[in-house]
Amino acid sequence: MRRAFALIFPLAWAVVGSAPFPAASAAPSKAAPAIKSPAAATSSVMTIEAKTTEYDGQKHTYTVTGDVRIDLEDMRVTCRQATIFATADDSRVERVLFVGDVVAKRGANVFTGEKVTLTLQNRRLMAEGGTTTRLMVPASTPSAR
Repeated sequence: MRRAFALIFPLAWAVVGSAPFPAASAAPSKAAPAIKSPAAATSSVMTIEAKTTEYDGQKHTYTVTGDVRIDLEDMRVTCRQATIFATADDSRVERVLFVGDVVAKRGANVFTGEKVTLTLQNRRLMAEGGTTTRLMVPASTPSAR
């Protein structure tokens, strides 16, 4: 059975709206757990679906496994497992580690790897292990001579 929940965190993500991706280096839901931002206007919802979810209060991590799908703004990531790292006071998400057949899609752009780390503060994706990237780029026009 797949379970879904949502995390709410301060949005360091909105400014990537015009970029193809952040900078890159090669079950029914019950009362959903949430990490709440102090300022809702600067927050975004991360929706997570997976077969299992575990929260570690000492490490401030959520680990989701099995057919994982995470939606954040206009980006969708699928993988076998994801670990979401929150700050010590659980006020915001710092990074997400995706593992196993990771596919991150934003529009027509696709970023894949066996292990992908999303750091929210600097909007950076870093893929490792058999990475591929497909970006939509403007068509070039012949220059006038």
